[in-house]
Amino acid sequence: STQSTWGWKTDIANVDIDSIWDNRMRVDLGQRYDSRVNMIDWDYHMQLADLAPMVKFPEYRKFRNTGLTYDRDLVTPPAQKDKETNYCALNPTVVLFDSKGKGFYQGDIKNSSYCCFAAQTPNKMMIHREVDMTYKWPGQVIAFHNLRALLYEFYTGLEWAWTDHELKPSEHVPLKKGPPINVKFHLCSLELEAAFRRLAMKQIKFNVGYVSVSSSSSLCNELSQLMLPNGKIIAETGKFILDLKDEQREEYVKQLLNLSEKLGWKEDVISTKRIHRLAEEMEVIHNKDRQRKSNRLTMPHAVVLMKSNE
Repeated sequence: STQSTWGWKTDIANVDIDSIWDNRMRVDLGQRYDSRVNMIDWDYHMQLADLAPMVKFPEYRKFRNTGLTYDRDLVTPPAQKDKETNYCALNPTVVLFDSKGKGFYQGDIKNSSYCCFAAQTPNKMMIHREVDMTYKWPGQVIAFHNLRALLYEFYTGLEWAWTDHELKPSEHVPLKKGPPINVKFHLCSLELEAAFRRLAMKQIKFNVGYVSVSSSSSLCNELSQLMLPNGKIIAETGKFILDLKDEQREEYVKQLLNLSEKLGWKEDVISTKRIHRLAEEMEVIHNKDRQRKSNRLTMPHAVVLMKSNE
């Protein structure tokens, strides 16, 4: 499983994900906790559906109740699985620990990690609606294709050939194997200052850094020093923070760019546009709705930054 690949099962930290997830929900919802089913329905249909229409409600509801997204069993075709995935180990990067090793969940409980990787896709074959006007393919499948293309483009500098990797309606998931690429990931915990110090001591440099919206304050000199001269940072915006108004989402982007400019970074406009490519069919479908929905759909979910002297 993914957990054994990353070595998370060897972590001896005291974490009961069901308990700490429920505690975080109780703190967030307060007196509305007993009405959380209605709150989840409201958040999706009144907020997220406009911002990320390709995120399916059943997936979003499962995330809100359990914290689980990107179920491997929904991505890998049954014929290629040796056994069902066992999700018994927690990703500790979203947990803060006290001095006794007790964990407290501090990650996202409302927006879901589907948003930035499964909210849209340039793959026209995947923008297919069912009779009930929902999109056919689940977020796991969309994110699989989007992340593969993202990694390829940042690694090679070439545009991903979507037409060579079309998703046929008769296929569960197309798995066309290509040559392996040498990519190594470092997942940083919420204690970013300590993580940056450890990486600096090991003299590790990065080609690409991905900064989540919950860690936007980590755009600092310490992070800049970890990037290679031609490295780039993908920084999430506040688009999918459901509690924000549209004006606040726009202001978030301005503040993010102002902060990066003070640190010697500027927006890589071409790369930002590349990660926001909407297939023409998707734009046509949603531009038939009122202008507000169109504006919310096309808001940037992330900006790509590069050093100003490049």
